Amino acid sequence: MSLASPATANLTVIDLGTNPFSVTLCKASPRSFLCVVEVRSEFSAARPSCIDLGDALHRVTENGFVPRSMTVKFAVAGDARDMHPVVRDEVYRIGYEAIRNSCQHSSATRLEVKLRYSQELTLRVSDNGIGIDQAIADKGKDGHFGLQGMRERVARIGGKLTAVTSAFGTEVKLIVPGGSIFRTSDPVRQRLLAKIRTMFRLKGQDSNLD
Repeated sequence: MSLASPATANLTVIDLGTNPFSVTLCKASPRSFLCVVEVRSEFSAARPSCIDLGDALHRVTENGFVPRSMTVKFAVAGDARDMHPVVRDEVYRIGYEAIRNSCQHSSATRLEVKLRYSQELTLRVSDNGIGIDQAIADKGKDGHFGLQGMRERVARIGGKLTAVTSAFGTEVKLIVPGGSIFRTSDPVRQRLLAKIRTMFRLKGQDSNLD
């Protein structure tokens, strides 16, 4: 039964769960390892010379699979922050799948992608399409992961993914805690780098005096 059938006037919320982030990625299953490799490969292919998540997701909306009949609105709120590469790439892949699913299966005329930096990272992908069929929501469809695949990715990074769907559209929302995705400055490391830079500057001055 379709979650977006006219008989269901109310919104349906699919809570796709939260799981703790595993620091020991080396203990993941071979399938998980292959997924990480796949993520890194896909991200590099999309943005070979840029690691900015907002730019990479924006590039997805400029991909050839976006229908001409669909208008796209893309927005980034907050200041971009340095992120752990593996977690960042998983967020990118989840966003990529959500955008592609909307473009290829929603029959929507409007797509909105919003990325927000705050204490946590929030990504929203919404459309005004026909909603998500339950079978697709659970198991995906030929050729792509669907929400089940997204849930597996979210479990690896300690985030939470929800989908709100009806006959009037779908919103996929991802929240990743800042502690899982954002890198924090190491004061000791920063002081060491400052001393090294100072030493090189002084050495350069001595050379000029010679």
